[in-house]
Amino acid sequence: MFETDLLNDYYPTSFFSNHDKISARLRVLSNDTLLDSVHQFRTSISRGQRTKAGLTKLVMDDFSQQTNKLLKLSIEELCKLASPSVDRAIPPLALVCQLMHKRYGPVVASQLLSEPTRWNPPELTEDDATSDPSVNSLRMSVGQLKSRLSKVDSSVIKIWCDLNVPPNPVPRTKTGKYSLIAEWFRSRSLSLFCLSDIEFLKNYFALLPHNFPAPETSRHQLVEEVLKEEFGHEISEQLLLPSSLETRNEKRRETRRENQKSSVVDAHAARDTYIRSWPQPVPKDIILGCLNTYHEATQLKIPPTCCVCSRQQLGVEMHRILLGTDDQLPGYLSILRIRDNLPFSKHEFQFVDSRLNELMLDSAGIQTDTASGDTELYVCHPCNTYLPRSLMPRFALANKLYRGRLPEEFCDLTWIEERVCAIYSNTAVVTRLYQSSDPSQPTVFHGNTCAHEMNVGSTATVLPLVPSHVNDLLSVVFIGARKFKPEYLGNMYRIRKSKVWRFLQWLRVHNRLYANVLLDESAIGLYPEDGYLPGIEDGVICDHESDAGAVFREETAGMSEHPAELLGSSVNAVLPPFRSPSPSPYILYFISQVSPAVS
Repeated sequence: MFETDLLNDYYPTSFFSNHDKISARLRVLSNDTLLDSVHQFRTSISRGQRTKAGLTKLVMDDFSQQTNKLLKLSIEELCKLASPSVDRAIPPLALVCQLMHKRYGPVVASQLLSEPTRWNPPELTEDDATSDPSVNSLRMSVGQLKSRLSKVDSSVIKIWCDLNVPPNPVPRTKTGKYSLIAEWFRSRSLSLFCLSDIEFLKNYFALLPHNFPAPETSRHQLVEEVLKEEFGHEISEQLLLPSSLETRNEKRRETRRENQKSSVVDAHAARDTYIRSWPQPVPKDIILGCLNTYHEATQLKIPPTCCVCSRQQLGVEMHRILLGTDDQLPGYLSILRIRDNLPFSKHEFQFVDSRLNELMLDSAGIQTDTASGDTELYVCHPCNTYLPRSLMPRFALANKLYRGRLPEEFCDLTWIEERVCAIYSNTAVVTRLYQSSDPSQPTVFHGNTCAHEMNVGSTATVLPLVPSHVNDLLSVVFIGARKFKPEYLGNMYRIRKSKVWRFLQWLRVHNRLYANVLLDESAIGLYPEDGYLPGIEDGVICDHESDAGAVFREETAGMSEHPAELLGSSVNAVLPPFRSPSPSPYILYFISQVSPAVS
């Protein structure tokens, strides 16, 4: 369509036009668009220059400098400036526009390079409008164009008006915006057909500098490309549709037929694929992934500790109190400060953050960043409802619920040693033990322990309790073929009389409840230095008839086998949890019977 000699004029008309008109076009753009454009060629922008007038001036000043610089270059220098490897077949006019787009961005560059007729298209005569047969598809009334614009999303219409229309004349109603766009589109499309070839190319490359049309491309195709770039794809698609309703409906019917045919072909192909590959085994990575997801979802995650009440509660909201290095301690925390005449030392509440010293807080609920010095306190929701009002939380350690810490030597006391030292007891322990079915480990411990509430009959005044009183609470059922031995109990009923005696003496000094309790040395002499509870074997009931494996399976039965058990063996060789070889192994089965409290 275009001859090569038309491309020798490689400078846009705006290089020689009045820059005041270009500035007026730039002021239509938003501040953000202008700021992004300035950032592409200028690194620092002062606060005073960030106004629309300041940004417009920066763009125009730089545009004037670039214009003067490009006007002095030859075609060879222009090609070298664009890119050392640029194709010499690209028109110089396109190279100039590419440089402008690269420097200012596509939106600002199109405003700088476009012809004035883009915003003020000339009025056309009837002869001009019908000089090209293809114009007839664009020569529609404004009313017809407005009806098509109603199918475009309103947000697209608003964005286009904000970007291209000056603020003052922008119509506020939807109908007014439709009329403005329709009139503008109609005038612009018709004026593009009436431009000379070189003027049209200048408009074309101002918007699409990287597109170089082939010589056989028609003016109608190029006009549609320009309109789509100026008005956007969604607006242009509606306004450029063929005016013939029959042609449009036929295309829709053809599209539906093609879609239906494609859907049928895809469905047949999918069905054939399923038939050839069915059934498919589930890949092992999917099985392991599902098991891993199940494992993570069923894990009990330990909740954070509340520093005020020292509790770890599931499903309770935790609040955080942040203390910077220079922050003052909240005044309401003073209610947690240690009072005098307490049975423990203030040194037990010393923290990394010295501001918290002598506050009755649990260090497990405090996190201090040693690098920054910031401290974070975790407080549960029940405590947080009281503290900000300077009220003592019900379960706070400072609410007389902290009685000190055990010395290190008493941290390994067994439950039976604690029971011997107890003044009174309100629970009865039920213990169920199972011996392993592995012949190489016949005394491995299996089972669980439960505590049941019971009435308190009286309080002991002499300690320790004698073995006969402790044994009154226990009854042992032994299931197995061999004779019961106390060592089958492991460390569960271990007792050390020297540790028990030292513990009782420590309690008399540090626990007011034990201040008047008498300590009987003859009673402590009834216990071994390090052994099992004396008399435990006298309360054993032996069961030689029950099968150990059957009892275990009955007591631990579930709805179905755990899917993880299937991973370690084949489908045809799933072993039960306990297989009883001959001779059969033994299971220890203990039941603690509830009896009255010891006096």
